[in-house]
Amino acid sequence: MVDLNDLKAYFEVCSKHWLNSVHVHFWEGFPHTNPLIFLIPEALHHWHKEFYDHDLQWCLEVVGAQELDFWFSIL
Repeated sequence: MVDLNDLKAYFEVCSKHWLNSVHVHFWEGFPHTNPLIFLIPEALHHWHKEFYDHDLQWCLEVVGAQELDFWFSIL
C-alpha cells in the first residue's frame, strides 16, 4: 500500500501498473449509481461488440495500429 498523501510515491506505483491514478470513483456520493448494479452483462457485451467491431476497426483503418496504440498508451 502507498500513502495517498505522498503524491510522488502514489504516481510511481500507479505508473508501474499502467493506472491513471484515479482512486475515487466518479459515482461515489450519488445514490443508485454503482455501475456494478446497472451495467448488466448483456449491455456490456453489446457495447463491447459495437466498439470492437465498428469503431475500433474504423480507427485502425484510418490511423493504423501503431498510432492508435501510442494514443491509448498516453491516456
